[in-house]
Amino acid sequence: MADRTNTVFVKVDDYEKILSKLNVLNDHLSKARGALDKIRDLKSDEDKEFQDWETEIKAMEERVDFVTDTISKK
Repeated sequence: MADRTNTVFVKVDDYEKILSKLNVLNDHLSKARGALDKIRDLKSDEDKEFQDWETEIKAMEERVDFVTDTISKK
């Protein structure tokens, strides 16, 4: 069977409408990507903050344990 190329004819007005809608869609996708990037950055900042809090709490627990042990020995 020979290679067949199907040709589709579209009115210029319809073609321009399609291009316009594709541009709008691309704009929405770009905004969605930007929002997702911001959310990812916020989550990363939150994760770091939680890790810092956890480290600080652990250090405080160690200090309290040291004081408790020191007082208990005397």
